[in-house]
Amino acid sequence: MWPTFANSHTRLNKTFLYFLIEMKSILLLFISVTALCWGIENVAYFPGRSGDIILSNKEKLQDESFLYLLKNEEITGEYNNEKEMEEKSIGDLIGHLIGGPILNSKADRKSFPTGNIFNKASANLLLIINGMEKSQKNQLPLLFQKSGKELNLLRSSFPQDSISTLASIATGSDPSVHGIVSEEWYSSVSKSPISAYRSGALPQSSSFVDNLSRSSSGKSLSLSASFDFQMASAFGAHQVLQSANPHFNNYAISYNEKIQSFENIFGESQDFSSISRQDIINDIANQQFGSKSSLVSRNTLSIKGKSQNAVFQLDNKENFAFFAEMTLINKMINLLTQNSRINQLTMDEIPDLFTFCVSTLKGIENVHGRQSAQYEVANEILDASLVSAIDSLNNAYKNKLSVQVVFLSNESPIDVIRQDTESQDLAFKFVEQEVDRKIFTKYFPHIFFWNKNKLNGQICQKMQENLSLQVSCPSVASVPFAGRSNNLMANETDEYDSSDAELFHTLLWFSIVLGVALFFAVYSIFTMDIGSDTLLFRATSTKR
Repeated sequence: MWPTFANSHTRLNKTFLYFLIEMKSILLLFISVTALCWGIENVAYFPGRSGDIILSNKEKLQDESFLYLLKNEEITGEYNNEKEMEEKSIGDLIGHLIGGPILNSKADRKSFPTGNIFNKASANLLLIINGMEKSQKNQLPLLFQKSGKELNLLRSSFPQDSISTLASIATGSDPSVHGIVSEEWYSSVSKSPISAYRSGALPQSSSFVDNLSRSSSGKSLSLSASFDFQMASAFGAHQVLQSANPHFNNYAISYNEKIQSFENIFGESQDFSSISRQDIINDIANQQFGSKSSLVSRNTLSIKGKSQNAVFQLDNKENFAFFAEMTLINKMINLLTQNSRINQLTMDEIPDLFTFCVSTLKGIENVHGRQSAQYEVANEILDASLVSAIDSLNNAYKNKLSVQVVFLSNESPIDVIRQDTESQDLAFKFVEQEVDRKIFTKYFPHIFFWNKNKLNGQICQKMQENLSLQVSCPSVASVPFAGRSNNLMANETDEYDSSDAELFHTLLWFSIVLGVALFFAVYSIFTMDIGSDTLLFRATSTKR
């Protein structure tokens, strides 16, 4: 027995030694991957769309973007003391207020108002103001006269621009899941630029609009409107979903530069026909802006503001875009009351969704300057248009409207990185043999290689040692960064349909009735007279 035991002991020692060697190899591999992906937890990487190298700030930058939640005490309930919210949580906030499907089961709900389980909103209005920050909120006095709560808007990942941020708001996920990494990215396969929401460059995740639309079998009404195509698309139904279900009540309206008219992204419908540029000009002439406005000539609009007068040349692209967008908001509100079929949809028990993205205020500032009379008057017009839209929808839905206003800062974190020309020039020196300078400059801080095989860990390591920015090389590390997706074609989502709602109410009210019956049964037992109410102890007189 002793020789056998000795041999077994020797084999055990060898096995343990091999185990240590393997563990050493795994540990070295882990250290290598960690070195290449320093700080990768904050970097959103989507294979085939993100850059081969992604540069970002080593520390999270909190810009002046913020969220304003309007109070409707019957619906929102009480607010807590939280002072910030991730952009990924806004979609679930809307679902919380209207009683819609869960978008992201892991969403941080600490900053949500309590809500009212027995009184949900009949409609939700989400307003997006691109190019205005917290320090400028005094430009919209009418809006902020309405009672509400301000929350800082936290970015869930870096780098992001306005379009990728809107996609994160709509889908409840970051770009590593929904795939909208920027408003435009470079395809190393086709050697050409790819614009988000065009030519198949669509989100890989469902939005809160998609989930509500499917759970209601298309009976809910959703309307997304903006002068900008990408912004209107971000909060419209997914193009794949709508093309498969053209009868769904989903509309996404934006301006088509080629035909110079507003159109429904999903095609012509019986409820909405395109609005030509001339129609827009006529509407601008007939609509009252400020205390007094008049079309002096075909392309000259004069407006009297509260303290200043301003003249806008409508043949200027940015001026025309702003007034066209303000006119569009007014037209969409009128559509609810003037179109009989649409008006009927506002009266059912299924919640509706409205999103207006103001994309053109930034253009007014760029052309005229922040201190100009034009910019001041434009803000007055915007303020009045937003409040009018809120009040009109609130009346249409009989005070059962929930409202959120998202303000996106002029400078997103990605803009801050692009302004660091010193780091940009230094980064180019490490990759200049493998990238095109024009492409490098256009898509920075995403860096796209002509030949991905030329990218290696040494390049990333040298960049990390010499740059003040965070360097991430996820394609080298071969780490599956894309998280669990709630893809439109998948059945693994946290979604609910009408049968789930029926089951919930059945269980809820059955439990309530059963609980009440049990209470009275127990109460009767404890209060009964055992002498007269029971068979066991009843008094009887028997004849013998």
